[in-house]
Amino acid sequence: MGHANQIALGIAMQNKSRNVYCFDGDGAIIMHMGSTAIIGQQKCKNFKHIVFNNGCHDSVGGQPTVGHDIDMQKIAISMNYDHVIRIKNEDELKSNLLNFINFKGSVFIEIKIKKGYRDNLIRPTTTPEENKQSLMDFLEK
Repeated sequence: MGHANQIALGIAMQNKSRNVYCFDGDGAIIMHMGSTAIIGQQKCKNFKHIVFNNGCHDSVGGQPTVGHDIDMQKIAISMNYDHVIRIKNEDELKSNLLNFINFKGSVFIEIKIKKGYRDNLIRPTTTPEENKQSLMDFLEK
């Protein structure tokens, strides 16, 4: 938790012909705020940072964060992302999706969501080593 955006940034910097999408949570952003400054500084034209803000660390027990109490949009702007979007509902997501995908520059999109997850949510069944190897194999393509 918290380092996905730096891994994704490294991938985006190495393969500039492909958009790289990083899915993050509000808890990870808050814990590793410095990583957003690095992303903004790099001005990576193919980096798309998607932050799901549910106001908690849902994946590790549901502990509350301050995600709903801070202005992530202002933070992303101050960290020098090229384009910042806040999404509050499905209609806003639909109306901004193509702009988000086609924008040439670093994009930060915050999607406000509810706390909770599906009862049938599947958890990973592979080891960290297997995940690493799978990622390395994918990047070699």
